[in-house]
Amino acid sequence: MTIKDDIWKSTNVAKNYLQGIRGAIPLANEQIQLIQRICKKVVPHAKNFRDC
Repeated sequence: MTIKDDIWKSTNVAKNYLQGIRGAIPLANEQIQLIQRICKKVVPHAKNFRDC
């Protein structure tokens, strides 16, 4: 059996996560928006989330 470490890069995997698993977490969108606002304050010129 081969393990693929890059499966998380798949558009379908991300879409299923966002619609399914994360959709079941109460206030998930609000949590993500808060994290985004904090990142913008800490690292205003970050190009992506990983730069925060």
